[in-house]
Amino acid sequence: MASSTQVVDATARQDKVTAPYGSWKSPITADVVSGASKRLSGIAVDCHGHLFWVESRPSESGRSVLVREADKPGEEPTDITPKEFAVRTTAQEYGGGAFTISEDTVIYSNYKDQRLYKQPIKSKVHAADSSPVPLTPDYGGPVVSYADGVFDLRFNRFVTVMEDRRVSSTNSTTTIVAVGLSDKNIQEPKVLVSGKDFYAFPRIDPKGERIAWIEWGHPNMPWDKTELWVGYISENGDVHNRICVAGCDPTVVESPTEPKWSSKGELFFITDRKNGFWNLYKWIESDNEVQAIYSLDAEFSRPLWVFGINSYELIQNNEGKNLIACSYRKNGRSFLGILDDVQSSLSLLDIPFTDIDNIVLPQTLFSPICSLNEKLLDQTLKMIYLSCASLPMQTSWNRCLYIEGASAVHPSSVAKVNLDDYGSKVVDFKIIWSSSPDSLKYKSYFSLPELIEFPTEVPGQNAYAYFYPPSNPIYQASHEEKPPLLLKSHGGPTSETRGILNLSIQYWTSRGWAFVDVNYGGSTDVTVFIVVPPDQARKIYVALKKKGLPVALVEYEGEQHGFRKAENIKFTLEQQMLFFARLVGHFTVADEIDPIRIDNFD
Repeated sequence: MASSTQVVDATARQDKVTAPYGSWKSPITADVVSGASKRLSGIAVDCHGHLFWVESRPSESGRSVLVREADKPGEEPTDITPKEFAVRTTAQEYGGGAFTISEDTVIYSNYKDQRLYKQPIKSKVHAADSSPVPLTPDYGGPVVSYADGVFDLRFNRFVTVMEDRRVSSTNSTTTIVAVGLSDKNIQEPKVLVSGKDFYAFPRIDPKGERIAWIEWGHPNMPWDKTELWVGYISENGDVHNRICVAGCDPTVVESPTEPKWSSKGELFFITDRKNGFWNLYKWIESDNEVQAIYSLDAEFSRPLWVFGINSYELIQNNEGKNLIACSYRKNGRSFLGILDDVQSSLSLLDIPFTDIDNIVLPQTLFSPICSLNEKLLDQTLKMIYLSCASLPMQTSWNRCLYIEGASAVHPSSVAKVNLDDYGSKVVDFKIIWSSSPDSLKYKSYFSLPELIEFPTEVPGQNAYAYFYPPSNPIYQASHEEKPPLLLKSHGGPTSETRGILNLSIQYWTSRGWAFVDVNYGGSTDVTVFIVVPPDQARKIYVALKKKGLPVALVEYEGEQHGFRKAENIKFTLEQQMLFFARLVGHFTVADEIDPIRIDNFD
């Protein structure tokens, strides 16, 4: 009680308690951090305006659950995925693009068996009618994975990327396949496109007559060199008469990505052919040429480590022109804007996020995609479908979009952005989902990142980092003391550190540590954890122990790629704090933590 009174009085007097760096008390505990470690794995909005997202939950051992936003303010969101299922694909290891929604139906990859399932998502569906139904064969284990799929209602099927590991787990085969939507007769997926090592972004045009996709092969990575192709779909559903849109010219090295069809059948995409930056382009089909829409020394997309990237959306307005909701990244910060492809002008939108991932729009209320029906196989209804598909899919828009983003004070979140009639100004910004909805209560403890630049061993090249100074409204250290500094080097080229709210970092800074998060050369923009294979960790442990260096080895049974279980996140963070405090800082931490044994030290 005396301690609590002291804290309140110190705050009221705006005086601070003087205590050594690293020994400060903080309400940002390891329990808070582990409970706030939900990950977002994709968002979608159906044609009723309902937002859906996939979140992984540390409290459920990292299970990924499809969730629908609450129907009314104050109500709780609804879990769509049954408890025995998890929405996650292991395609190309990193996954992504694990679910797709068409009106009242979702198709998703189930983590345990990697099969595709179809499930109704109406809010008032009877429980007995809402069970997931498998669409792909059972191969006796998770040896075939699917990702990045789209509905092809002209043929009542689902077109998706398939990774087949039945022959070899280290040399898998990747194709674009069609999966029948009938749940009465499960058949082997039909291969539409094959021959290359990797595929992504299969996208069907509004009439179901053309398909676009991205392909590439070893030894290229998808940001080195890729190819954008368009194939025409025959009456029996095969892909023929293929045309390379971008990436096949030997004199131009480029990596096209994110193809997308407009409601008028125009093909948009992003590539880096002109200035070395990923900018927006449009395909001129009659001449098989590409046209730059807007040029800027900034990245309008990001490296393809995961499926399902959606950096821009096409909006058909009343004047018949395309407005493009897009984001780009420049000088370590993301920007959101509306691009007019006719005027080639970009209007920036003022939002509190400084970091943006994906953008989605609500599905249009009048669209062939909202008419899932097995009777489309009937020739008469096919004709009706095609005539409807030729009409504008969207004659107006509801002036809202959803974005995944974050900032120095906002954790990973999903926000609804309402715009004015012209799409040039934000009239309302509301966070719908947050990985840590209670984080703002600790705002007074937050350390804000400072971008720093430093020279590398390569002459003329600099690297960057974010510096977080110690920050706590209650404590201060003596003027003569310098704080302990923890330097983090992220887990490889798949990562880029960003100056956004990370409670794992605030756990340290609020206790009196300085923290530097480094972006060394080669960093990209997808943050993942790299815990190494157990045998490698054991070899490192043995080598350090033989050298007489202080070392401890902890192995977590059942943990996946990266820490996903709350108890493991908590334990690791506390033991790291105690390990460094004992070995480097030689100070006593404020938290009560039972230490593990440190070899060559205890």
